[in-house]
Amino acid sequence: MSDTIGDDSAIAFASSFYQALGYGQSVKSAFDLGCNQIHISALNEQEIPKLLVRSGVDPANVFLPLQSP
Repeated sequence: MSDTIGDDSAIAFASSFYQALGYGQSVKSAFDLGCNQIHISALNEQEIPKLLVRSGVDPANVFLPLQSP
């Protein structure tokens, strides 16, 4: 986060971000969905989260491996 963020925004972001990762979305897509959830919840803090990546890494091509039960 680039600044402090309210609890409601943190919860909105985290729930959407981790749900998207769980459904096989890329890190970039999950991040965007988290920011969008803050926005559609009218919390006005969607610009605070920042996605930091190493040079040469495209977060749109980073996926978490899914485990089968």
